[in-house]
Amino acid sequence: MRSTGNRSPASFRTRSSGCLRRYVVVAICVTLGLGPQSGAADDDERPLLELRRMLAFDLEYERGFRDRDGRPEREIEAEPLLRFAATIAPGRTWSGFFEADFLSQITWERGHPRETRNIARINQAYLRYDDEVDLRVGRFLYRDEREWLIDENFDGFLVNFDIGEVKVDAFAGRVGGFPRELFNPDSRGDRVNHYGILAEVEAESDIHYAAFAILSDDRARAGDRQLSLGLRSYGELLPSLDYWANTGLSLGRSNGRKLDGRGFDVGGTYRWREHSLQPR
Repeated sequence: MRSTGNRSPASFRTRSSGCLRRYVVVAICVTLGLGPQSGAADDDERPLLELRRMLAFDLEYERGFRDRDGRPEREIEAEPLLRFAATIAPGRTWSGFFEADFLSQITWERGHPRETRNIARINQAYLRYDDEVDLRVGRFLYRDEREWLIDENFDGFLVNFDIGEVKVDAFAGRVGGFPRELFNPDSRGDRVNHYGILAEVEAESDIHYAAFAILSDDRARAGDRQLSLGLRSYGELLPSLDYWANTGLSLGRSNGRKLDGRGFDVGGTYRWREHSLQPR
């Protein structure tokens, strides 16, 4: 799964020619901050409205082998992006959040006219209730720890709550249930509903254990469902050694065929804290 608000630093496309390509990627990102603004404040003087903005510019250059006329394949992509984010009544029991991108995708490819695509998209727009439970309703971004399972913008709801020492995340929604792009009603995602629950406990200091269950239900294809179950652990074994371990299985049916998948991911990071550069 991938978030609609995220973009890989480079687009590695497969061409019919099958030739090996070299990539030179240049990315320039400039961030402009705008401080909190408020029309009125409550007793603790928190603002009623906080605004943020970011200006980014990505430039990608690709050069391949020479084609039949002796000229090398060449392509340049530029993407200027302006992102706005607004939090309404931050820090209160009821609040709202909105984030939108305005960008242009400009492509120059040798032998073809320049292509320009202007996009206005809504990344997040939700109402939040935060008291005994944390509830979000609308379009929200959800990423699990290490992003091994989920990194998506859902249209639906997300709730976080505690049962004793166990922290629980539960969600239900669809990726692109509503159009992702303004002025483009065809920018909806597939008709796949996702339901998930993740439960985590910190058994000891800096050591976490978790279990998850995620069901994907394809409404466009009756009978196509995938259930993913698994366990995970992560944390700090030593002052300079972090680890992670994920394992899971997937069951269900797709296109009339039985699904039977298994996966695992185990690793660690050691950091030399005493070194000024802290290599790892």
